[in-house]
Amino acid sequence: KLINNLNFKKSKNPIITVIVPIYNSGPYIKKVIRSIQNQSILDIEIILVNDLSTDNTLKIIEKLQTEDPRIEIINNEKNMGILYSRSLGVLNAKGKYILPLDHDDFFFDDDVFEVIYEEAEKTNFDMISFMEVEIKNVYTNIIGMRDGCTTHQPDGLIIKQPELPYFPFFKNNRYSIVDVDIWGKIYRTEIYKKAVNLLGIERYSIYNAFNEDQIALFAICIVSKSYKYVRKYGI
Repeated sequence: KLINNLNFKKSKNPIITVIVPIYNSGPYIKKVIRSIQNQSILDIEIILVNDLSTDNTLKIIEKLQTEDPRIEIINNEKNMGILYSRSLGVLNAKGKYILPLDHDDFFFDDDVFEVIYEEAEKTNFDMISFMEVEIKNVYTNIIGMRDGCTTHQPDGLIIKQPELPYFPFFKNNRYSIVDVDIWGKIYRTEIYKKAVNLLGIERYSIYNAFNEDQIALFAICIVSKSYKYVRKYGI
């Protein structure tokens, strides 16, 4: 349900841009977008990149766009894959920060943006990572699943250059789990755009492999200066 029953306003300089690459997401895309709209921070931009869906996805998001001018829809002319679609959204982002979300995930606390944004502003870090929870059954009590989080890094963990490009990809005694998801993190927009341009948007179209998150995150870690992990349940 739409909890924030407000008159949403489009901003020229939003605080956060949420980017969702979409493909045949009809059964759950409304739930995903509602979890974004219900956040306590309203000064946001929502970029939905439709990767030539063949179901009713486009019809659903166009209907949602009529109620929320913060929603921008980009339609790929051909199926380009999730990595390209997300990167295209990044290059079109106007927010100070970028917060990626997959088309079948959702924010289950309404203060996620607020907590992560305040942490990014306070620390001036390029990347803030937070926790995600895997829900085996969508009807399971979410609070009861919180101990099943998939990221278990030490609270307050800070990584800086020159170690930053290596820490997510090589498991060692300092980090108890390798976290290479592109989502579950907030990035400074200029840093993420720099990472996309490092390879070039055209080259991203050839990477449709299982590990597309690792490709994007590695590029971001190369151009970033700082990373912090925050124990905040969010996705």
